[in-house]
Amino acid sequence: MNELADILLISGLVITTTVLWLHIRKGLGSASSKLLAVLFALIILLLLNYYAYQHEVRWLFYPTFIVEDSIIFLSGPILLGFVKSFRDSQRELPLRYWIHLAPSVIYVLLISCPVLYYFITKKFLFAYVEKLDDWAFLLPFQILYLIIYLLMGLRLWWQFDRQDDSDSSEESRYHRYWVRNLLIGLLLVCLIDGGTSIIETLFGDDKLSLELLTTTALVVLVAYLGYHGIARSGVLLPEIPHTARSHTSIAEKSSSLTEPSVPEPEYHEMAANLIKAMDEDQLYKNDSLSLRELAEAMNTTDKKLSQYLNQGLKRSFYDLLNEYRVLEVKRMIREGEHQHLSVHGMAMEAGFKSKTSFHRSFRKMTGMTPTQYRAQVQTA
Repeated sequence: MNELADILLISGLVITTTVLWLHIRKGLGSASSKLLAVLFALIILLLLNYYAYQHEVRWLFYPTFIVEDSIIFLSGPILLGFVKSFRDSQRELPLRYWIHLAPSVIYVLLISCPVLYYFITKKFLFAYVEKLDDWAFLLPFQILYLIIYLLMGLRLWWQFDRQDDSDSSEESRYHRYWVRNLLIGLLLVCLIDGGTSIIETLFGDDKLSLELLTTTALVVLVAYLGYHGIARSGVLLPEIPHTARSHTSIAEKSSSLTEPSVPEPEYHEMAANLIKAMDEDQLYKNDSLSLRELAEAMNTTDKKLSQYLNQGLKRSFYDLLNEYRVLEVKRMIREGEHQHLSVHGMAMEAGFKSKTSFHRSFRKMTGMTPTQYRAQVQTA
């Protein structure tokens, strides 16, 4: 059993460290990427603590004990903050978010640190610590605490997914599904951990063998998320910088492609038709515009148009729509049009269906919120 545990723990450490390294390579510019890095780092410290406990490596066990003992309290607020910042494309979390970490800080100061002090000195720092000789009774409350946060995160994700689906690209949907799988996977790990704890309490089975079930589930989850984050969603890969472009740059990029995926005369005709449909006819203002409808307006097929967009312009249909819509909102703000409307009202005029999708797209292209951009224009 010990050999199996070693293989599992070492494999988990290698996988999680690799995933964390790839994620850091992508860059930690947003709050969601920072929180995700913290989560992977906590899992690494947790696995190191399990290894140190199994092999009685005190110098490794003591520094990692605080994380192992409090990770359930820490993980809940971290995951909720991750989902919120992912939804809103925030670079920094608001101050009110940090209040969620208060229970974690209290638990570490009143429980984890005094217990660690006892492990090291064999002396009780406070009288109540002696009564916590077996604090396993706290575990069900910890697991319930994390489950509540996971359910809050899933509820937030479901609201985001429902609002954002109409304006999202294929890549954006993969990102959202990756976040959903992270939350559901951790929920399952919690249920497994809670179940093994109940079995241990009722039947007194071997603690190490039961903990292996939870560890196995956690390692499998990290491996699954790592694979799909790299191979499918791109969550763990370096992102292509997304900068604000002008309508003209689209035409320039169209004419600069050296190896078009369609015959060259047809390719240039498609570029001209796209400019007419989007710049002149402003079809992007139709909030229900589909790929097929745009293709019909350009006298081509949806398959050829999709191929042209993906290979020629290096963007999806929905990315193109959102880019034009954001640029239109920026133009209305700069030129003082529709001043009677709120920024959200301008977004609806430009073709956006949801406020969430608009804010996410605007921040992705400009690096600021629509309100910040409007204030910048007014003070210029």
